[in-house]
Amino acid sequence: MIAKKDGAAGKPSHKANDPDQLKSELHPAGKAHLYADQVASIYFGTKSFVPDQDDHKVLEALAKEYQYTAQRQGGLRGKVVGHADVESSSDPDNQELSFQRARWTAAVFKSYVADAAKVPAANLQFETEGAGTGFCMGDRECKEKVRPDALAQYRRADVIIFTERVPSPQASSCPPASGAGVRTLGEYIQLIRCAEVKTGFPPKKMLALLRQMYYGKPWSATAQDPTWDFVIPCSPDLGNPKDKLGEPLFEALHNTVTIEGADLGHVFTGLEAMTCPASSVTLEKSKFRMGIKLTVDLSNESFATWGGDVGSAAGAFVACWMMTNQERATKGKDDCHQGSTPESLMQYFVKRQAPPEDLEGDIAPFVIRAAESGACGGSLEKRFTPQAPISSIFTSFFYNRGSTGMTSRDRYQCFAEAIGATVVNGEITNRAALIQKYERGVFSFAWAYYVNLKKEIPRSDPIVPLLERNSRAALHLFFDWFQARIQK
Repeated sequence: MIAKKDGAAGKPSHKANDPDQLKSELHPAGKAHLYADQVASIYFGTKSFVPDQDDHKVLEALAKEYQYTAQRQGGLRGKVVGHADVESSSDPDNQELSFQRARWTAAVFKSYVADAAKVPAANLQFETEGAGTGFCMGDRECKEKVRPDALAQYRRADVIIFTERVPSPQASSCPPASGAGVRTLGEYIQLIRCAEVKTGFPPKKMLALLRQMYYGKPWSATAQDPTWDFVIPCSPDLGNPKDKLGEPLFEALHNTVTIEGADLGHVFTGLEAMTCPASSVTLEKSKFRMGIKLTVDLSNESFATWGGDVGSAAGAFVACWMMTNQERATKGKDDCHQGSTPESLMQYFVKRQAPPEDLEGDIAPFVIRAAESGACGGSLEKRFTPQAPISSIFTSFFYNRGSTGMTSRDRYQCFAEAIGATVVNGEITNRAALIQKYERGVFSFAWAYYVNLKKEIPRSDPIVPLLERNSRAALHLFFDWFQARIQK
């Protein structure tokens, strides 16, 4: 906090008595806008390099603009470039003067962001550079000292931010004014908090309500398949919550399915499955419409998240290829490619069964549980018992306020530890062992998915070998995706 302590936040503005001195500004235009990612220009008096009270106001306002981005991304990256005019200067010279302007501006801005976002200053990575008189010399009016304000134009520091800005959540009432879906996680967390107030439900019951909002019930937004009663047998039957929540809140939750790159339903299915962990899932005939029982040799938490997505890609791919065009247009209309133009397993994986937003939603529950238990490694199939309100759990995870190594920022490394992946320099070095560990469960899911979609028991040859081969291939696609995320 040295910038605030030793800076000029409490001193009168050095611009107050200088009619030619320019005022600091957000989002500059014209000659002041030198860089594509530039978000502010801080102006100084002759030979001055410490931001004054007016500069502090601008930098504090900028910090509030990027507060939410810093929280969601775990920090900010950027650069501050200082400038000087061509008036001769010594102690410091113009080169040093421009550097000190950059240094002090960066320090003040970082201190305001750290305070506003509650993130460590170490997570705010800003380079500083002194451009000296270079830009002034490139401007004829400044170089030739045509006017005093032409010189003042280059007594400044430019703030540049490289991190993509995440929109700040809009304040919302409880209940919301309309049933429209929301755009940011901050707004969505406010909807959850409102639902907690309206229902008075404890965390585990609220988790069930939110999961059922998306999966497993006639009123669910994403899928109404009652099979979820067998995946999460401990889930209470809450009934349709529309009357309890009120229509605007119900519709706002219902209409917000994917937000900021994560499918929310996948987060909730995974978390609720973890409240009653099981090593396999048995789908009974009365719900599966086949007159049989199918036991899927995959833990219910994997069934509800990444294992199910990977297995469904393999199962759907094989089943749809074995259908006629008419069958794909009827019983396969929600899962299959249409017409005679085939699609590859990768297309089924990326476009249909395991798109990136689903996989991001799949990973989150494993990290949230790890934060609750205190460790990522060794956490598979451990019971998750939410102690805090779901809105608080989401805030800790997505705003990176939870335990170090177990938040959204660290989700890939934590998930890797949870599933037993060894990562060295961004590479999964034990992929073969992971494939061997998980292929039986993924194949079992793919087999059941084929049965449900094709409405027939697959014969041993050629369907079973096809399911086995494509289950392994789908696992490779998953680890390709996951490794790419680790390396970002």
